[in-house]
Amino acid sequence: TLRLVQDGLARNAQMVGAALLEGLRDLAARHPILGDVRGLGLLAGIEIVRDRESRERAPDLRNRIVQECFTRGLLLLGAGDCTVRFCPPLIASAEDVALALGILDPVLTKVAAGA
Repeated sequence: TLRLVQDGLARNAQMVGAALLEGLRDLAARHPILGDVRGLGLLAGIEIVRDRESRERAPDLRNRIVQECFTRGLLLLGAGDCTVRFCPPLIASAEDVALALGILDPVLTKVAAGA
């Protein structure tokens, strides 16, 4: 297991994680309910807020996002009051990240419209 991690999975997590964070930041630029994007490697989180100015936490919106993504085939986890956690396996690919972001984008639009 250590050999697998040292010989490629750590590098994959770094590269694919960078793509994940970049994609999440792109979504944050378009969706005002995303208050913050943070992460390291393949572990990332997005903070869900009512609006960026007040930064009022929105746990109800976070829960709707998690549930709507689940119905579309993307399993996400809540963390804390208002954060959505991404923790894909170390073998995740850039294609996996693109698929996840492609599911998340319309969900954010839908949830924000119903807020």
